[in-house]
Amino acid sequence: MKTLQRYSCRLELLARRDARKCAETSPPRTGYAIYTEDNYSLVPKRDAKDYLAALEKAIKTWWQKVKTIRPYGPIVALRGYSRDKPTQKFIKMVWARTEEIGCSVNDCGSNYAVVCHYKPGGNRIGEPMYERGAPCGHCPWNCNAHEGLCLETQEFLRPEFICGEKVNLNPFFRC
Repeated sequence: MKTLQRYSCRLELLARRDARKCAETSPPRTGYAIYTEDNYSLVPKRDAKDYLAALEKAIKTWWQKVKTIRPYGPIVALRGYSRDKPTQKFIKMVWARTEEIGCSVNDCGSNYAVVCHYKPGGNRIGEPMYERGAPCGHCPWNCNAHEGLCLETQEFLRPEFICGEKVNLNPFFRC
């Protein structure tokens, strides 16, 4: 079962702090962030017209890695050989026990820095990424059958004020 994450303004603030560094690679985690996992990408401005397009490009890139590197197929437990592979970003997105997510995008000159933090952190060797079964087969509450995700509430699917701005992040969390 994969429950649609709650958006966390606290994780967004951590992501914003990291995105502002405009680093070539993911900055080291400190403080509260050590309890999270993060995805980090630099998106060239030629590939994204604005902040939202940069976020979408980064998320799609993280998601597509599993198709281009090595499909997992029926293997749902994280293996040691997968730990430091490019598919790690995909795994962070599908980790079933993730409850919160917060993202930020920063203008870094010719690139956008995109950071998403996930809590609690996953990617634990030997633990399942997600539970096997039919989409929505184990949902305790509601289900978005089109996207195959369990929902805690339908509120997440409507544009809402998130951390001071009206946004709709739902298009980015599709399987």
